[in-house]
Amino acid sequence: MSQKELKELLEAMKALRAENTASPEKARQFLMDEGILAPDGKLAEPYRADPQK
Repeated sequence: MSQKELKELLEAMKALRAENTASPEKARQFLMDEGILAPDGKLAEPYRADPQK
């Protein structure tokens, strides 16, 4: 990866982060869309400390 490509990637990542953390609601929705949070707002099963609970 060239320096230019790296710079473009970092800029894209910063823009995505800014967009998805603009508000608590947007951040929550992003985490749900990615499967990290369940619809009830708790961590999805694969991310829980004890998935059995």
